[in-house]
Amino acid sequence: MKATLLFLLFIARQTSALHQVSVTITPSRSQYFEYEKMLKLSRCAVGWGDQISSNCDVKAVKLSDSGVYWCESKHGDSSQTVNITVTDDSAPATLTASPNSSQLFEYKKLSLSCGDNSTSQGWKIFRATSSNAKSVGKMSSCGENWGVPDSFGCVLHAAKQDDSAIYWCESPERRRSNSLNIAFHERNQLVSMEMSPLSEDDEARAREYDDVTTVHHF
Repeated sequence: MKATLLFLLFIARQTSALHQVSVTITPSRSQYFEYEKMLKLSRCAVGWGDQISSNCDVKAVKLSDSGVYWCESKHGDSSQTVNITVTDDSAPATLTASPNSSQLFEYKKLSLSCGDNSTSQGWKIFRATSSNAKSVGKMSSCGENWGVPDSFGCVLHAAKQDDSAIYWCESPERRRSNSLNIAFHERNQLVSMEMSPLSEDDEARAREYDDVTTVHHF
């Protein structure tokens, strides 16, 4: 009979040196198959987490961190498993630009917002600049040599060509909003705004964002 892998979820309460453990099986049925639904097998510090002695520290869990976890010795002995499901408990912020008009003049104020109460929840506006579409320059947050943070997000009082970048909102847990690819090009000191999708190279720079929109300023 082949060995089976059970997906076990257990809750432990520690009282002094004793552990009281209750075990439930998920999914709940009578038959299980070897390595069922195991999409990827990996260990701590190989693509996820930081190995600290016999512990693994995952500093900012994401939906992709959902999975079955267990301890394993160098001799191949395994502990019980824990089935951990990471859920999204709140809607992400949405990055918007103001003014959101078809034309605006160069060096005028441009406001970027993550939404109401976003800054009180720790959301910040980041950007990634580059000299060309295939070369990432620098990633930084509003207030680091560009922009002025405010209660809604960030204000660029005199936007110019050097401010061309991919912008997004990011929480302390490293959750990300949609992104805006804002490119400034001088043309008779008039700046126009055009919406279009990001290129594949820009999407790679933005590190897999959802609902990506491009704002071109000419």
